[in-house]
Amino acid sequence: MLRYVVLAVTLMVGMAAWPAAAQDATSLRGGIVKIMSVNLEGMRRTGTGFVVKAEGTSVYIVTAEHVVEDDPNPEIEFFTRQNTQVKAMVLRRSPRYDLALLKAESPLQPMVLGLEASAMPRVGDEVTTIGFPRTGGAWLVSRADLAGHDGADLILSGGAIDEGNSGGPVIRGGKVVGMVQGLQGKFAKAMPASVVASTLEGWGVAMAADITKPTSEDAKSATDAQMGSIDYSNFVQVKKAAEQGDPRAMFQLGEMYSDGKVVQENFAESAKWYRHSADVGYPEAHTSMGMISLIKAVGLADGDESAVRFGSDESKKSEIISLIIHPERLQIRNQMALKESVKWLRVGAEQGHNANAQFVLGLLTGAGVGVEKDPVQGAKWIRLAATKEPAAQAFMGIYYLTGRGVEKDFIEAARRLRDAAEKEVPMAYATLGMMYAEGLGVVKDYAEASKWLRKGVQHGDPEAKGYLGMLHLLGWGGPQDLTQAYTLAREAAEQGDQTGQFVLGVMFFSGNGVQQNTDESLKWMQAAARQGYSPAQEFLRERGQNW
Repeated sequence: MLRYVVLAVTLMVGMAAWPAAAQDATSLRGGIVKIMSVNLEGMRRTGTGFVVKAEGTSVYIVTAEHVVEDDPNPEIEFFTRQNTQVKAMVLRRSPRYDLALLKAESPLQPMVLGLEASAMPRVGDEVTTIGFPRTGGAWLVSRADLAGHDGADLILSGGAIDEGNSGGPVIRGGKVVGMVQGLQGKFAKAMPASVVASTLEGWGVAMAADITKPTSEDAKSATDAQMGSIDYSNFVQVKKAAEQGDPRAMFQLGEMYSDGKVVQENFAESAKWYRHSADVGYPEAHTSMGMISLIKAVGLADGDESAVRFGSDESKKSEIISLIIHPERLQIRNQMALKESVKWLRVGAEQGHNANAQFVLGLLTGAGVGVEKDPVQGAKWIRLAATKEPAAQAFMGIYYLTGRGVEKDFIEAARRLRDAAEKEVPMAYATLGMMYAEGLGVVKDYAEASKWLRKGVQHGDPEAKGYLGMLHLLGWGGPQDLTQAYTLAREAAEQGDQTGQFVLGVMFFSGNGVQQNTDESLKWMQAAARQGYSPAQEFLRERGQNW
């Protein structure tokens, strides 16, 4: 789940101590709520939210998803009716965007806060935040300055913000321009109102009458369907909503036509609706169009329709994964398609706040595919994605281990890899196991090493097989097992893993666990050496052999 490391930077003031610069926010108090939730461990949390829609006494409240994580029925307390708590219900949640939508009954006439989604605030703009600090004290209204942007996010400085402010509004000129998500070092981080608005629209939530919508004509025509009026698993309803301009429905229709579960496959229709959804700003569609264009760029398809067909083929899954995680190996056949891919991914990353787009764009940037090679910028994009996408978290762990785009930090590498591994990202298992075996960033622990390596082996990871084979050969963490060592090393070596090739070479050279065969030993040692594996190179060099 998305989490933010939040530092205590609070200023304890009463309501009479509100800064003069925040007076434009006082009229919005009726739309602010304190949120109290309980996680699975029974720990209570507080956060903030604000009303974005009202139907009679029923109100719909936006907050950060991590504020209500694990709690389907948090309690809320209105700013203007303090000490009166009511139960709320979580209607929708998106851990990926750290956004949640709640419904509750208001004890007073509810107030709806308008979202300013048409334009991003500019660096240097003065804004106001309202929230209830977790550390206690009165409701806090605080002035802050927009210090910059981190991808699509707003970075605020000078405000007195702590964990309890998460989910609260960022206000400029009497309208909400963002939602506080937490702290990033000494700065506060906020989601722009445009992302809040587009996500709500994607969820089929009718906006408040005074909301300022994006200027795109297509976006303006998007349906303001009433809450729950569209069943996004119902093909007939989705098709009707898509034809009326609902961005999420357009994307969902593309999905339905591509997977063929509720309607016959139609890849031409799927491609059409993906593109329509992307054109009107739906974040998930930006990433889909980026991948469609990337498939065309490497010559695996010659058009949108065939690219969707390729991407929908389960037998091609490994090729799709290879496109994503090994961009440096790509052979580009269509430069125009590559340019379009980067364009869509950048839109999704910068404007749509989409973690998948940030992840793929980061990989392309780090490898210099379609953009100027910049490992540091690539790592920045992947770091942003890592807050929401476990696979990106695994990559950041590897980057910290190897020093790619960031300064080497074994402790941080281990933390990120363990986080990804516990979220069942297979690519994290082998590296985490290796770090436990060698005591890199963690206390050396062969039992932990074996546990994670075995999980990697279960997923067919050749690196996990090769390294676990080495542990069995050396007897690290248990009795030596030459049969297992040979079996695992052989499988890994034949899959191209350099550690497995080296272990196999050692076993054939020594005759340990297998009949001695110097020709086989030389073959596998040279294979590992050609991949740059230094122990194999040293082994051959000492014996006067080339590779």
